[in-house]
Amino acid sequence: SIGDYAFSSCSKLTSITLPSTLTSIGDYAFRYCSKLTSITLPSTLTSIGSNAFQNCSRLTEVFIENEYVYNNATSTTDCGSLLQYATTVKVLKTIVDDTDNTNTYLNDSSNYTKTTSSDGQYYIYTKVA
Repeated sequence: SIGDYAFSSCSKLTSITLPSTLTSIGDYAFRYCSKLTSITLPSTLTSIGSNAFQNCSRLTEVFIENEYVYNNATSTTDCGSLLQYATTVKVLKTIVDDTDNTNTYLNDSSNYTKTTSSDGQYYIYTKVA
């Protein structure tokens, strides 16, 4: 787990590799990490705290390898404001293609356009200008 406020206001944090065993990210864990540009959320993640990514103004690339995050990141404020500034969201195709999973926010064409990655393993959502 990453605890509450663990990296909050870490203005020099530009990237982070989350462990493949990570299950939770606490409240405000990365809030105001103004230089963090991308993050990959592992398949083991089951909880993201309130405002965990609030005001991460350069966090424009989000990689989702997890059903929990895909199903719950349904607005700019859900999942700890994960998608607040996201211009590119990459999601495993197996997650999106599973009919048990749904995300009306990402799949709304007024928010994002959806293409397939060149290797065919991911859907890439690009924010509509």
